[in-house]
Formats: sequence, structure tokens, C-alpha cells
Amino acid sequence: MRSTLVLSTAILLAVLVPARGQENVQTRVAPSLLECYQNPDLFERDNRLPMTMNMLIELIRKVEDAPEFNQDMRQLSVALLHRFRQDGIVRAPGVQNIAGVLPFSPIQFHFTKHRILFSRLLPGNAQSFPNATLTPMERCSLHFMLSSTIDTMVRGDENIRCSQLSQYRAARVPREAALKDRNKLNSNFLGDIEMLNQPEMNQIRKQIKKMKHSARMEMDPEDEQMEEATAVPEAVAAEAEEQEEEPAVDAQLGEGELVDDASLVDIATNAISACPVESGVVYTRWGTLSAGTVIAGIAAGLEPQTVQLRDLMPPRSSQFRARQQATPMRVENRWAATLAGDLAEVTLLHAPSQPNNIQVGASGAWNATVVPRWFFLSQRTALEMTDAEIRAGIDGLVLADNIIEWRNRANMLRLSQVLDMYYSPRGVFNQNIRSCNRRDLFTTVAPIQTMRDQAVAFSNILDKEMQMAFTVTQEAIVQFSGAAADALATYVQVMEL
Repeated sequence: MRSTLVLSTAILLAVLVPARGQENVQTRVAPSLLECYQNPDLFERDNRLPMTMNMLIELIRKVEDAPEFNQDMRQLSVALLHRFRQDGIVRAPGVQNIAGVLPFSPIQFHFTKHRILFSRLLPGNAQSFPNATLTPMERCSLHFMLSSTIDTMVRGDENIRCSQLSQYRAARVPREAALKDRNKLNSNFLGDIEMLNQPEMNQIRKQIKKMKHSARMEMDPEDEQMEEATAVPEAVAAEAEEQEEEPAVDAQLGEGELVDDASLVDIATNAISACPVESGVVYTRWGTLSAGTVIAGIAAGLEPQTVQLRDLMPPRSSQFRARQQATPMRVENRWAATLAGDLAEVTLLHAPSQPNNIQVGASGAWNATVVPRWFFLSQRTALEMTDAEIRAGIDGLVLADNIIEWRNRANMLRLSQVLDMYYSPRGVFNQNIRSCNRRDLFTTVAPIQTMRDQAVAFSNILDKEMQMAFTVTQEAIVQFSGAAADALATYVQVMEL
């Protein structure tokens, strides 16, 4: 009883007063991460280290091999997350990077879940992390590997990139410069996007159909390099050939810059890219995944917590606290750090607008698998739980369930060793527990009723913290959470794992 009271008091204090040194839960870019956004060379995506699991393991191993390093696996996993992970950081459109102004902030939907998780369920700080063991490029590459965000801004290269994604089927139109009669579009042209009336759209679609070849090449996401689509208009083919001859021009473009000579842009929206870029993901032979979620699962497994929902609620939720006295719900941090956290985002952000057609999963493809740096999603909607997050959620839950047993078996076990074994054909101490078996492992570590209960519990916490355009009742949260969990269970059986 006394231990329960102490735990509840500690969590309440964490809700009221963020822990000193927890800079990654503040509503601004963490001070230790500013170098990654202020220095153009460090921010440039094409300069970063390859976004692969092998590279992540090597960076962790470099820290572990440092002479001054004296942390165990739990301490290192928590320190890594608090030092380098801050989800939801996106660029502010129209704001320049000038002295005193950084046009980036953690305002995307990922950040609310991130803040709850690291201030209440995985508290800690990175004050003991040996920063000097890594170079600035290595530190920033770690940040971009571990921090989840989706860049939906229109880049201007969608005509080439998006056509290479086999699932991309959105209608596209020539830019104003490609049309003979520009006056027709002058009143509707906004920046790099055409906002067309329906008759003009229909007319342009007819023109494009005449220009297109009879077949369109589909891209395999696991190919060594994304090949350029062959069925494109002559203007796009000429542009692609020019870019191939002068690769330095494309390499010099910043992450948010537009390609001025792109001849096709998407017509469905003037704000969201047809193939957004997902960050915080790494390439493995067994599927792309969110690295931060995997590390969080390990950290939660090494310090498991099961907390009553009322103890995680902010003080203003007194009515909800009273209802919880009769039927208390409990949140497990290993679930919140993995599948339940993402299911809660689906419950609150996606399900209310599509209650009868809840979707989870969003596939994508890398620009290359030898030196992967850009991961393009194949859809622009229903991005609350991507394929990379699903794979990582399953892996994180598997690792959380087994990590204490493995540490007891080998008390000098390192974080890099666990990752190296799990993401290999060898497996962790046996060939049953390895990433290529995650579909079978999913049914073992994620019973459907437990998944529903944990999704409901964390959705209630997220609902009290997240700014949304609508209000969702408690009954609807229960309904949507269960439906989201069922949708995930169904999707896992058919998705590419």
C-alpha cells in the first residue's frame, strides 16, 4: 500500500512539475537539438548518415565503447531517448531561419503522445549522456533516426517521386508554365500549386491521358534504388534526364525547398504533399520501422510501470477521476510506448471522421536502400499509424516482454547487442525471437482484449491533453479504440512484415 502511494505521488508530481532537465518534453525545440536545425549542413537530409538499423547500432556501440561510459542498458536507453528524441518537430511555413527565429517547433500530433510518455511513464533526463563521444553529425543523425514526424509540405518534386510509388494514384496536372494559355489559370494559381475549377480539371485530365503511355511502371519498395517511372510526359522525362546528368543540383536542395522546374504538381490539395516524407524511421532487411519506438519499448520493459488512469490525469480532470474510483483503468508503460500510443492517435484523430472505415497503416519506399535518407509515404491521409510505426510497435512490445529475462541471463548484455541479435537471422538467444517472426510474435504479445483495453486507457489520457477540432465522448472513445485495435489486428495479417 505504501509503495503504491509513493508511486502515485511521484507520478502526480511529474504531471504538475516536469522533471528538471527534461528538455525534450517542452513545447519548443530542445536546446541540445538546436544545432541540428540551425546548422544547414547538419540539417540537410542528403548530408546525414544512412538511416539504417546497422548505422543506429554502430552509433550506440560507439557510445558503449567510450572509456568514460559506465551506464547499464536501462540507463542508456532512457538517456538516448531523452537526449535525442523529440517527436513532432515540423517547419513553420513562410517563416525564415534568421537570427533569433528558428522556423521549427514540435507542433505535429506526435508531440502530445511524446510529452505524456516521457514526462509521466518514462521519466528521466540526459544529463549523464556522454555527448563528447559523438560528432555533431552523429548526434543529429541519431536525433533524426529516433524522432517521429511527417513532413507534409509540398516539395515540388512530387511529379518524379510520387509517380514511383506503386500505390500512388492521385490525379496530377501540368503546372501553369506547361500550358499554352496561361491566362486561364492566372486567377487560380497559388505559389507552386494550381487551384483549378472542375471544368478546367476535366479538360487537363483529357490532355494528360493523351500524353501518358499505356502502362505505368510500379516501383518495388525493397529495390536497391527507386527507379524512375517510364510512363511520364516528355517534359518530365527531359527534366529527369537533366537531373540525372547534374545530380549536384538536386543534392543542394534543402528539405523544404521547391524544385522550380517541376512540370507536374498534385491537384488534390495546396498544402499536403502527395507523398509526404516520414522521419524517425530506419531501413532494415525486414521492413522499415520507427527506431524511437523500439528503444522506448526496451526502456519501458527494463522499468515496467502499471499506473491507474486517474493518477496520470491532469488536476482539472476531477470529474473523470471521480468516475474512475468505481471502475479504474490502468496504463502499462510498455503498451503506451508502443502500440497503444499510436492506436490512441488513430482513435482521436482519424476515427471520428471515418467511424465506419477506420484505417491503420501507411506504406512507403526509400530513395535508396544502400544509402537511405528519404522515406516517401504512398498516401497523404490516415497517417496516424504508419507501417513503420506498426512494425516498431510490435518489435518494441516483444523486446519489452523479454528484456528483463535476457538481462538476467546475461547481466552484461548491451543495448547494441540486443538490437544486433533481434534484427538478424540469429535472433535473441534463439531463432524464435527475431524481427522476421514479428507476425507470429504479434499474436503472442498483443492479445486482442488487452490491446483494446490499453488503447482505451491511453486514449483517455491523450484526449485530455491534445488540441482537436472536435469533442469526443467517453462512450465514443471506447467504441473507436476497440475498432482501431480490431483494424490493427486485421491489418497485421495482410501487411508486409
